[in-house]
Amino acid sequence: MEVRRTVPVKLDVADSDADLLHETISEFLWAANYVVDHAWQDEYKTTSKAELQRETYDDVRAETRLQANLVQNARNKAAEAVKGVVARWKHGDYAGKPNFSAPTLVYDKRCATFNDDHATLSTVEGRITAEYVLPDESRETPHSEYLFNDDYEVTGAELHYRDGEFYLHAVL
Repeated sequence: MEVRRTVPVKLDVADSDADLLHETISEFLWAANYVVDHAWQDEYKTTSKAELQRETYDDVRAETRLQANLVQNARNKAAEAVKGVVARWKHGDYAGKPNFSAPTLVYDKRCATFNDDHATLSTVEGRITAEYVLPDESRETPHSEYLFNDDYEVTGAELHYRDGEFYLHAVL
């Protein structure tokens, strides 16, 4: 059985790189909302990632500076949100059209490299390096239990911006 854990890691990001991350987040959110708008056009809500890929990929690539894998991650986020709404409807619950506004961005191994002390992250203008701000390895923390543990591997992450700081929620 596969065990998944998420560990938040604070990032140390240069000011110029922070600007690029903000721009990338903005374009990622635009892309995810564009895909939701497309999926939401008719009475039938499109939840197929393959169909949404065919119908929105070229438009999103033309309208943003996102690299291909970030476009796909935005599509996946949108498709999963629409699927969640449809599932709630099937149970008789109310759910409205998803809208993404929280400053987050999804990374996978195709658009980020996760190292022991830093990550390289795709932006709208290439990759940047973000150093991890980590606690002492000897302290008992989720970092020491999972992130510093060779039994776990970072498979993806979601970048969050809050309180003036960037955090990478690493999925292990």
